[in-house]
Amino acid sequence: MNILIIEDCKAEAHILGQTLERIMDEKPRIYHKTTLSDALHILEEIQDDLDLVFLDLKLTDSPEWRKTYDSIAPYAKKVPIIVMSGDDNKDTMREVLKNGAEDYIVKGSKKRHVDVLKETIDFALCRHQATRALVNEVVRDEQCIHWLSGGYSVE
Repeated sequence: MNILIIEDCKAEAHILGQTLERIMDEKPRIYHKTTLSDALHILEEIQDDLDLVFLDLKLTDSPEWRKTYDSIAPYAKKVPIIVMSGDDNKDTMREVLKNGAEDYIVKGSKKRHVDVLKETIDFALCRHQATRALVNEVVRDEQCIHWLSGGYSVE
């Protein structure tokens, strides 16, 4: 499993990385980036090989959470994103979850405990897989309708 941690606090990233190595079924390969620009660069390079992204919303080169998330959100179609932030604002949480994040962990919350973190990861991976399957089904249905209608619009 390949995991990208986007976190500007090296201690936080190190602790998360060690925890992930302990709780995952197979030892993950962990990539760590401290800036939004570096994260975007590696996402562009290896997005097809990534299985999971942990994203801190406030980074040194992107202190505004919306800019950070909006920059990463397009990758949520290919790889599940779990946001982790010290911001416990419910509106922020709802906004990122409505826009593709699989889960939101408040730093220091109970979701950071090992057993709950493993469950959070498992559920995020399952939700992402189910969502992708549904999207693929809709695309196939639209292609069938298009084909059956002789290529004419059915609207």
